[in-house]
Amino acid sequence: GNNGSNVTFAPGCEFWIADDRILEFNGAVSAIGNSSEPIIFSRFSSSSSYWRGLFLNNNSPEAHFDYCQFLYAGQDSYGNRKAFVNNGCSNLTLNNCLIQYSYGDGFYAEGLTSNDVCSIYNLSIKNVNWTGFYCNTPYYSLNVASLDLQNIGGYPLQVSADLLGCFSNISFNNIGNPYILIKSTTQSRTATWQNFGLPYLISQGLTVNDGVTLNISAGTTIYFPDYGLYQTSSYFTVYGALNTLGTVSEPVIFRGMDDDPSSWCGLKIYQPDAVCNLTYTIIRNAGLDETYSYPDEFCSIYVYAGTVNLTDCTISLGSFNLIKQEGNGVLNLTRCHITGGSNGIVHNNGNLTLTNCEISGCS
Repeated sequence: GNNGSNVTFAPGCEFWIADDRILEFNGAVSAIGNSSEPIIFSRFSSSSSYWRGLFLNNNSPEAHFDYCQFLYAGQDSYGNRKAFVNNGCSNLTLNNCLIQYSYGDGFYAEGLTSNDVCSIYNLSIKNVNWTGFYCNTPYYSLNVASLDLQNIGGYPLQVSADLLGCFSNISFNNIGNPYILIKSTTQSRTATWQNFGLPYLISQGLTVNDGVTLNISAGTTIYFPDYGLYQTSSYFTVYGALNTLGTVSEPVIFRGMDDDPSSWCGLKIYQPDAVCNLTYTIIRNAGLDETYSYPDEFCSIYVYAGTVNLTDCTISLGSFNLIKQEGNGVLNLTRCHITGGSNGIVHNNGNLTLTNCEISGCS
């Protein structure tokens, strides 16, 4: 479809696309099928290869797809293998749709702005070789309800931190890389990270910006990559506020990719905007050796000013300090277990209160 065009597909239409060919829209498109008459976009029946994919460009004012199937797409001789691409469509809706048998990625969003809107309901992505759902654009109005990801060769979901609060009711089955990959390094919107049944993997460090509150649901596990000097920064830094909502049966877990002591940098809370409450939270194998970092950075938890409450938490397996407090703040620890570090707690400034805590295994 060219600029200014308006293309409509009728219910029951089946559209065949030749191998390595693209279906591209620069205008408006409407493909509204129904449960008994879906609209199918697929390869020729005689083909054993793939077509290039459906592309919505930034000149497209709106695109609406109901009960549509996008099959055997995602082969591009230039290497851009994506079955369904939203490259800046102003208003996109996908309802009751299926993306299946992609040679590369399933749904891929790029080139979007804060004015663009995307609403997805009941989308199934199955049998794709690479990522199931990719969107690393932080400033984007996105709502995804009921996303089913099955037989995904790579990561099922790669998104920016700011978009995690836009998803609800995600299901997974047979995933090649069983993590939800977080591609961005900042949380700039207040949000709650839900426990979708797979752990999160932070690709680099993560910073919660000033004025932002991040809530993390019970049972959520977040992995941080191994720290590499001048290569990989694996900090979790909070300038806004952090609340972990763990329970005795479903704790929140922050950890490295392996069980080596101090494989990632740790949690750093610097003058938070509001009270930070960590409940039933496990922080393990964090903190760096002082050979590679400044003193505030080689500890599992570093708190500078503000008010931070740790309740029923476990901090373990660090090669240096497990907890360090500085600045004129308040740190309250209740029923916490602190074990397996060089120093359990280093208290330089501020008010520190320990209630029914256990410190063990520290040299």
